[in-house]
Amino acid sequence: MIEKELPNLKSASDGSKLLPSFQQNAEGTARFVMVLPQAYHEDPGLSIMARCEALHSGYEFPYRKFLDSHLEAGDVFIDIGAHFGIYSLSAVTAPCGGVSSLAVEPDPHNLRALKLWTAVNQKTDQIEIIEAACGDRSGMTKLWFYSTMGHQVSDERPKDALAGVDPSEVPMVTIDQILADRPALSGRRTFIKIDVEGIEPEVIAGAMRTLESGTVMAVIFEKGEAYVEPDREKALELVCKSLQAKGFTLKWFPHLHLPGVCIPWVSGDEMGNIVAVARELETLDAYDGPACSYPPPPPSLSDISDYPCDEKARADFTKRLIAAKASDGWRWSHPPNLEEGAVDRVKAVGDLLPRDGSVIDIGAGTMALFGKMPIAVTYTPLDLVRYSDATVLADLNQAQFPDGHWDCAVLLETLEFIHDAAWLLQTVKKAADHLIMTYRVSDETAMADRRTAGYFNDYSAEQLRGLLEAAGWVEIELQTVAPYTIVTAK
Repeated sequence: MIEKELPNLKSASDGSKLLPSFQQNAEGTARFVMVLPQAYHEDPGLSIMARCEALHSGYEFPYRKFLDSHLEAGDVFIDIGAHFGIYSLSAVTAPCGGVSSLAVEPDPHNLRALKLWTAVNQKTDQIEIIEAACGDRSGMTKLWFYSTMGHQVSDERPKDALAGVDPSEVPMVTIDQILADRPALSGRRTFIKIDVEGIEPEVIAGAMRTLESGTVMAVIFEKGEAYVEPDREKALELVCKSLQAKGFTLKWFPHLHLPGVCIPWVSGDEMGNIVAVARELETLDAYDGPACSYPPPPPSLSDISDYPCDEKARADFTKRLIAAKASDGWRWSHPPNLEEGAVDRVKAVGDLLPRDGSVIDIGAGTMALFGKMPIAVTYTPLDLVRYSDATVLADLNQAQFPDGHWDCAVLLETLEFIHDAAWLLQTVKKAADHLIMTYRVSDETAMADRRTAGYFNDYSAEQLRGLLEAAGWVEIELQTVAPYTIVTAK
């Protein structure tokens, strides 16, 4: 489907559209400008990028905010699959200043735009453009075309390549070779971004010396459509294990484009970017930004393939999350998953809700509870991504909880998705005077269904009461309103 053109974009003399970056300088001006072809909205990749930048919180906001937060003057940014240069321009205009970029791009059309964007923004002294593909060897390779963001490097024709369009022969380099050819960059802190339509493992394999040098602080790499194929999935798994063996921790953001928490990455049905973080780099709990209208995330792998995410696959993924003590960020960044049952849960506790005072809604989602709160109530929603101006960002499964005190804490089908329920109930007890909670108690026959549903724990009503008592709650009342057990306590 062809998207509509964005309104109110200025035009250059040749008809190109000028789009200011969402990222701004301290004085409130755009950090750089993007020069879009007149028919940008007809290209799938360009259209997504432009719409995210103009209408939402910026294209791949949390990953660019990650770079803003950690780049330092003198750092090197290596942009593999640079496209038109949005990541390179983000890096060299970072608040720290003094960052240089090596932008590696093989596609002739993209190279023209990359050179134009670099020149228009007067960054030719900071961005070196390398006209080549990148992989695990040096030499020549074939470049197959799809869209400006979808060309692929392969000796064989990919199934998504444009019919009737012959490939181009292009040079291929490795990251290790790029840096070996530039000894002046030796020893400098390095950040790497890789977006190469399915050969991310090969690019990383070609950077082993660099990754072992101790200078690489982070590698951002894409998990895209190519990884629906079992051989590519296996290649990704192996390269992730290789990175972990070198001391990198794998993290990601629940939504590709929204401000949110930085959480442990566990491979599942998701698409997006993974961040391999070096031991030396201390990440933030969250990479925050302004609230915006909801940008559509990428589809899941099962949405675009013949490999369904069936009940067994979902249960197996839950078990991997339990082993990693990680949150299911993909699930909670999709509003349909948040809306499921939300109205029923609010209705079940409606008569118990306070009429005034302050309330923290823990795991607020689409904030169905807010619609039932009287105007006299001060409402604080807590979640993994910024759904509103008021949202407090926190990952409970990383023991994150905001400072403050509330009259009442509400947890509606939240405790089921918490690895350390005892810690959460103790923490909430310190932060709130009253508790209202729903929980789906377990029974032995429902265990498999609970893993398929994504639940991390399996408490009976008696065990739940014991947890509450151990956390210091008193006047505990449990009431069954199928399918929930409703809990109130002080």
